[in-house]
Amino acid sequence: MISIAINYVLAIQQKYSKNIVRQYNSGLNKLKELHGKTTDAKDRAYLNKIIKCFAKNKSILTDLPSVLNSYKLEIGDVPKINVQDKNGKWTTRTSPIKDDIVTALNYNYLRGSFYPKYFRDIGIKACIYCNSQFTISIETEKKF
Repeated sequence: MISIAINYVLAIQQKYSKNIVRQYNSGLNKLKELHGKTTDAKDRAYLNKIIKCFAKNKSILTDLPSVLNSYKLEIGDVPKINVQDKNGKWTTRTSPIKDDIVTALNYNYLRGSFYPKYFRDIGIKACIYCNSQFTISIETEKKF
């Protein structure tokens, strides 16, 4: 793991502050919309925890890992669901609400547009979430 000076990270965050604020506001609004469409009680309760955490922590997108860990403890695990396969066997899986939340937060789009520039400016050469190597990313037909 490489060490990056916090003052340098804060300077890069300032550079991208308008974009980060837009991401935060859009994410919070989309999470609220998702909450209105979600019918499963466990999923709604989990989503409500996420929305409350987002609403009271406006710096959630730029907080340090130790702070993010405290949010994770506050929110808890994604609800589980029981699913029966075609042979009648029951298994436990993560609720699809997880994918709905990732979609609401626009992660897939940001992963290809915002994050590569942001992390490159900070000096991180791999995604801190999925370990995708930015150093081997190439641009073809204006796509990363």
